[in-house]
This record gives sequence, structure tokens and C-alpha cells, in this order.
Amino acid sequence: MRLTTSSVGSALGPVRRWSFALLVTGIGLLITVANGNSAAQTPPSGAMVRMQHDPAGRITVAVTASEQALLAAGNVSVLVDGVPRTAKVTPPADRDPLPIVLAIDASGSMAGAALASAKSAANQLITGVRDRDPVGVVSFSDTAVVRTRPAVNRAAASTAVADIAATGDTSLYRAVDVATELASGGSGGGATRGVVVLLSDGEDTTGDIEARRVSIENAAARGVPVFAFGLGSAIDAGYLQQLADATHGSFVPVANPNTLGTLYSQLGLELSRATTLEVSVPPLAQGVHDVTVQLGQRGGRGVTLTGRIEVDNTGLLRLSVANKGGPTAAIAVSAESVGAPKQLEVRYAVDGAAVQTPGGAPLQIDPWRRSPGAAVIEASAYVDGQLLATASTTVTIPRLEPLFAVETAAASGGTQVTVRGNTQGPRAPTIVVREGRQVLLRTTEALGRVVVPNGREVVAELLEGDRVVQSKQLTAEASGAYSLPSMGLLSVLAAGLVGAAVVLARKQMRFQNVAVMEAMRPAPRKRPAQRPNVLVEPPATRGVAVTVTPLPVLPRLVIRDPSGQVRRVPVPPDVAFSIGSNSACDVVLEDESVRPLHGLLTPFQEGHYVLQALGLPETGVDGPPSMLVVRPGEEVKVGRHVLVIE
Repeated sequence: MRLTTSSVGSALGPVRRWSFALLVTGIGLLITVANGNSAAQTPPSGAMVRMQHDPAGRITVAVTASEQALLAAGNVSVLVDGVPRTAKVTPPADRDPLPIVLAIDASGSMAGAALASAKSAANQLITGVRDRDPVGVVSFSDTAVVRTRPAVNRAAASTAVADIAATGDTSLYRAVDVATELASGGSGGGATRGVVVLLSDGEDTTGDIEARRVSIENAAARGVPVFAFGLGSAIDAGYLQQLADATHGSFVPVANPNTLGTLYSQLGLELSRATTLEVSVPPLAQGVHDVTVQLGQRGGRGVTLTGRIEVDNTGLLRLSVANKGGPTAAIAVSAESVGAPKQLEVRYAVDGAAVQTPGGAPLQIDPWRRSPGAAVIEASAYVDGQLLATASTTVTIPRLEPLFAVETAAASGGTQVTVRGNTQGPRAPTIVVREGRQVLLRTTEALGRVVVPNGREVVAELLEGDRVVQSKQLTAEASGAYSLPSMGLLSVLAAGLVGAAVVLARKQMRFQNVAVMEAMRPAPRKRPAQRPNVLVEPPATRGVAVTVTPLPVLPRLVIRDPSGQVRRVPVPPDVAFSIGSNSACDVVLEDESVRPLHGLLTPFQEGHYVLQALGLPETGVDGPPSMLVVRPGEEVKVGRHVLVIE
């Protein structure tokens, strides 16, 4: 039988899982005595009471010996897997008082021999711990009752145990909550955090499912280890094990109530009377490791204790999940080690399938390439090829509707058609642009571009396999817009009026831009006076020659809509670029706060642009001017959209 328990208090080190190397069930403890000089001399003896592994790089071993001199700092040496390791020796006298709360099941099913054995075992623990360790008692049946708070008065604790009578149901969850609060220093339990020793012979019968979860969460948050003993075959082993794991305590199933006294005595010895050895170790791989403790010499003879500890490195690896770009953005999962070396090799798997990540980079999950619902993420950390720790988490993949958008822009030789499309699932969709049966573009990327001669009718399609998910028919126009065959007469007239407004606005902008550019150009250093801001005056009346340097490259306008989705549109280098909610504009913003023809964007100099708001002065960087210079990388709000030139 393998048993686990937990260290408590500052003297016992951090709270972690413990492995008992010696109990009455007799697991894996070998004591060998070196050669003796006299058969009449009483041989020295010792016992390895418990072992704990801390993933931060420490094994804590609790040992006892027949003579305290054997445990002197200079007489103790420790080997782990045959390699000598440094050990710090802490005798029991140097440890702080440890509050202990006994929680005893007093339901009707405990009547008779079971309760008698429980009382006897409790008294053995009360008398076995150090005199300065305070002991409290809680019993539970229909409800939980604090019979005595933690105190060094042993008579009060023994009397409280003797007064327990078996009756009623089992309020197990309530008892755990009351006992852990008392041991944590709450409800008059004192200022020092202690432990709970719990005995139960059955499941909680109150029917409060929420209390089950809350009791475990509260116990873990209070940092109180729970040493749980389950008596008989009707116990809730799942709950007791979960409680022990969450609090870094232990769970021991007990078939025979007559063994309770020995188990409680052993636990009392572990909690208060053993000498603690804190052994520094490098990161240990998961699995079983050998530990050897050599105690000092006595008449040329020594004591060697050997045991084995199972390492699982629980809590060493933690996974964090981040999704900062909305439902369509990639979900990033990163693994962090707690107290372990940073040079870990982390391998990921999603729903059991291994996923390669370059050079320790976080796992990136594309929600477009996953089915909606829960996905299980597993991470395994390796050091020198040995498995160190594992961790897992679950992420939710949102359900995404198909994405399909078609944009056009004037280009050399015709109209550039830009198609963006995506569907959710393991297989990437296909974007197709065709003229009749002739395929002009076919790609499995999420974006495709093709230049179509003006006047040609083409069809843009988004395919899943051979199935057409969405499609759009359009005619390449010289202005860079497209027309839909399904548009009604009023829509056609409206689009024509907006198109005419775009042409007129562009003509007006040619004159305005020269004056605006001149007004915004920095003044020469020799002339400290700044030039007047003339916004509309044609350049001929000023008699100033202005040269606008053409843009050498074709920049792009990045558009982020209110949902966080981003698209990029090429910006013409030599003409005004219309922005609005009407489909005749070069950039269409589907936003009720954006007018049909909202503004014009015109090249200025050195990668800068001039943005003119037409009729709605809400476009601005530092305020609401009707004209402003837009610099690369600078955000401009238009309605609920954000525009950036890159």
C-alpha cells in the first residue's frame, strides 16, 4: 500500500505531497546495521518516517533514531539515486508549535466498534504529539460541532473526544469547512496555521452538491493540509482523494478499524517528533527514485535507512491561455515552469494529436482550423530527454460564421479584385475568381488578389471542397468599384450620385491639397514666423511653387472594424481615395455612423496623407478638424472603425 501525507509548518518545509516510507503495512524500508564490535551491545536503530519531494529542488525526509546523537548534523549523510546530496538537519525541538484539529465522524453508522476505535486512535495522537502542539476537536453528524478549539490542554481534548456519541446523518462537507477554518486560525483557532486529521465512514448525506466544491476550494485556499482516513467500504473515496490532493495532504483507506490506533500514532510521530532532513536535489524526472540516509557512528557501527519516493512533479508546470484579438484570432497557450530550470523542452498536443512548435514558442491555435467546442491541451516538459512534468487545460473554440469579403481598387491594366474568405474546420477553404469557366485566381490562403481588365464580369467564390459556400458577381470598373447585378434602380441612381460626388470631391481636393500641404509644411529655419494656414486658396493666387513628391511604393490602409477584425486595402499613390458607407467608395465601412461619402484620403509627402472629412467633422487624431495630416502608423477614427496607414 502506498500512502501519501504532507509537510506542515515552517519547520516541516513547504506544503507538498508526502510518501510514507514506513508504516505498519510495511512498505519498502530497509534498515541495515553495520558491523558491531559486541553482541551484548544494543544495536542502534532508526526509521524513515516520511519523504516529500518539492519540484523546486528539494526532498524532505523525516527520520527517527534510537539515540539523538545519531541525528547530529555532522553524523547524517543522504544519497539520492546513489549520488551524495547536501542535507540540512532540523531537530523537532527547533520547530514551531503545530495546531492539530481532529475531525471525527459521529453519524449513526459509526455506532459501536467503529466509534470506539476512532476515539482510542484520537487519544493516541493527542498524547503522542509534542506538549506545545495545540489540539482541537470537531465532530460531525447532522451538522459539524466544534467541541474544543486548539489548545495545549490535553485533558480538554480527551474529554471532548470521550463525549462524542454516534447519531444522525453525515455532514462531511460542512465538517471539512469548519475544521479547516479552525486549523487556519479562523473562528478562534489561533494565529498559527495547522493541519486537519479527518475520519469518515461514509458519503455526505446532506445533498448539498455545491458544498462539496466549496469545501475543497476553501480548504485549499486556507493552506491547511487534510490527512483523511476513510473507514470501511461506504466511503466517498473520490471526494477524500480530491480533498487530499487539493490541500497537499493524504488519503488512507482503512478496512479494519483496529488499525486506526497504529496509523494515528504513526501520523502523530511524523507531525511532531521526527527530525527533518532537507535535501537539495536537481530536477528529478517523473517516476521512482531511491533515497538512502546514513546515520552517524556509534562504537564503529552506523545505521543505514533506505526508501523509495515516487515523483510526479505536480504543480511544476502551469499553462496560461491568452486570446487578445477576438473570436477569430489565434488562441495562445504557453507553459511556465515553477521552480524548475527554464531550459525545458515543452511538447504540446491538442485532443491527443501532437503539435509542433518552433523553439519553445507558445502553442498557437487557429480557431478557423478547429471544430467549435472544447479542445484539450496537454503539455509535457522534458529535461535531457527525461519527462519532468505534465499539465493540461481545456480551451473553448468559438463557432465562426463563414468570412467572405470582396474589395476592388484601381490598378495598372484594370481593376484589382481582393477576396478574403475563410470557413471553420480542419480543411482550409479555396478562394476562386473566374470569368465564365476561365479561372483567374485559385488559392487556399485566406486572401487572394487578381487584376481584371475593366468592363469584365467575374465571379468571386468561397469553396469548401467542391461546394460553393458564398459567391459574389461583379463587373470590373475603371473607377475601382464594382456593381452588383441585383441592385435596384434606386440603388443604381444612389451609387451614381455618390460616384459623381467622389469625382467632384477629388477635383476640389486637387486644389485644396496644394494649399493644405503648403500650410502644413514646416517653416524654413531662417524664418521663425510660421506661414498662415490657408485652407482653400488656389496655389496660383499665392505665387508659390509647390512640389508634391510622389510615393515610391504602394502603401496599405489597415482597417479594424468594431469587432476587432482587420483588413488591408492598397492605397493609390496618385489620386484621392474615397471612404464611406456606400459601395461606390474605394473603402466601404459598414457603419451607421459613417456617411455614404465620408472623406477623401490624398497623398501628401514622405509617406504622409491628407484626410479631408466631407460634411461630418468627426475624423481626427487630436481633435475634430476638417483636414489633417495622417502619418504612417498613426490611428484615425472614422465612425466606429480605426484606420492606420502602413
